[in-house]
Amino acid sequence: MADWLQFDEPSLIARLAKLPNELRVAFAALCAERQLPNYIRFSARSGLGNPNVLREALGSIWEDLQGRLVSNAQLESILERCMALIPNGSEDTGEETVYADDAAASVAYTLRARLAGDPQEAAWAARRAYESVDHFILSQLNSTIVRRDREALIASHPLAQAELQRQQTDLQDLQSARAQKPLLATVISELRDRARRDAGNYG
Repeated sequence: MADWLQFDEPSLIARLAKLPNELRVAFAALCAERQLPNYIRFSARSGLGNPNVLREALGSIWEDLQGRLVSNAQLESILERCMALIPNGSEDTGEETVYADDAAASVAYTLRARLAGDPQEAAWAARRAYESVDHFILSQLNSTIVRRDREALIASHPLAQAELQRQQTDLQDLQSARAQKPLLATVISELRDRARRDAGNYG
């Protein structure tokens, strides 16, 4: 059995299901925050999209999590704007489009996690974060490497392991925060700032 972390979606959903929805949403938002620079880079290079919409969408989620509640109607409107920013595949902008798609989708899944209360939505945000790293690593590998070896190289790559470790750490910290209700807003703010510091430098 591999001695490195692997993306295990059923296990992730099971762990998320044990958390209150606000903490599941926080987990999804942390995954999305780390990808936001990828969308910003795509927009700067292509002249397409609007990173401010995604940034403001995450801002609304953080405000909601910290007690300044945002209505479902507002969030549904924000979600619609975010969905419109997911690249449709017709843009000839190279690799950046893939990372922008993952970033925008993760923000959308975060909003859907808040609206639907479904741990699957939060898990999808995490999957997009992992797949973004996966794609970048794949783009750096020699195309002649056989599929089995390629998959092992991707899974064990330091970038893939770093993202999976961040997700594990986020989950552990959110589980601990559950018992610190009076300090929850402070903990969430600290985790948000950490995610922004850890934001992706690939792509």
